[in-house]
Amino acid sequence: MDRLEAELGERIQIIHLNIQDSAGRKLAARFDIRLTPTFIMFDSSGSQLWQSVGMLDPNKVHETLSR
Repeated sequence: MDRLEAELGERIQIIHLNIQDSAGRKLAARFDIRLTPTFIMFDSSGSQLWQSVGMLDPNKVHETLSR
């Protein structure tokens, strides 16, 4: 995640969320997160582009941004 953040600079914002706290539990329920880590990519208007569980493939992030 740190490497992606460094590579992509201002093109991407990465938010880490603890699903053990109150706000995290609410969002986990809203996005049906059952396992961690879960990664969700949104476009600039807030629409969900994809959701992935487990190891994140940096190529998928780069591919999505290049569209």
